[in-house]
Amino acid sequence: MGLRRSISAKSYFIYLAILLNIFNVADAFFTIEWVSNNIAQEANPLMDLLLSHSPILFATVKIVLVALGSVLLCRYKESRAAWIAMACCLIVYASIMAIHYRIAADNFSFLLRM
Repeated sequence: MGLRRSISAKSYFIYLAILLNIFNVADAFFTIEWVSNNIAQEANPLMDLLLSHSPILFATVKIVLVALGSVLLCRYKESRAAWIAMACCLIVYASIMAIHYRIAADNFSFLLRM
């Protein structure tokens, strides 16, 4: 026996939910930064309304909604539908992180010249 630990599928699902929430928090803060500096716009009209009212309200609602969705998915982690939903959410958020990376690279490339 080696030192390797196997991670059960249920534990793995919880790690995926944590990753989803990390992506969501990063998305919230990047979005606030880009929108407040007129670099980008919020694509979701309802979230745009919240953001125009208060960045703190926007971040709070966004973080709480995704956290509640994650809890719901974790509750049904034995379900194939929950795994598919988690995979879809992670693909979407990975794509959003790529967009944030691109925005940062396009707007802050002057930092690389220093």
